[in-house]
Amino acid sequence: MSTPAVPPLGPVANSPPHMPISIRQLRFFVALSQTGNFSRAAEAMAVSQPALSASIRQVETILGVRLFERTTHRVNLTEAGEALLPHAWRLLTTADNAFRDMNDTLRRRTTTVRIGTMPSALPALAQFVAGLDQDARAISVDITDGTSDTLITGLQRGALDMAICATTLIEEGLSGTPLIEDEMALVLGAEHPLPRAAA
Repeated sequence: MSTPAVPPLGPVANSPPHMPISIRQLRFFVALSQTGNFSRAAEAMAVSQPALSASIRQVETILGVRLFERTTHRVNLTEAGEALLPHAWRLLTTADNAFRDMNDTLRRRTTTVRIGTMPSALPALAQFVAGLDQDARAISVDITDGTSDTLITGLQRGALDMAICATTLIEEGLSGTPLIEDEMALVLGAEHPLPRAAA
């Protein structure tokens, strides 16, 4: 399923054009979407509740949409907030990876490649990675295993650079190369009545 786009926004009154949204503000937005509560989100981000509330209001003003519906007991994402959330996750993951890679490059002069794989392909991938001349190529390989859906989500959020997974549909924004085609068979017990009935 492709990621919905944030609805088109018109000009916002009293808002400077092209005002940027900071990484910090995106972290506040994601934290509030996860907790559904201003107090818990502020505690998780180690800021005061008024500061977090003001930051969320500023983002809503910049975008010209309401991102949250406030109720007595909980804060819920609006349709615009739901559309923005996967983009925010991807931007934050990309930023975190970039900072981590820069730190690794400065310390060890290496580049990290993040590969996700299904558990069934993990031994073959690990053997392949072990045979790489990583020192000569200055590459650090980080392997993560998971279900195909989890790996696709990791690619969309920028948490993975590539993945080995089982899929027949390549999501929008991704590209894929077939590696193998599995043959599937129905296996029954020797005394099962189905084979005799088919005969």
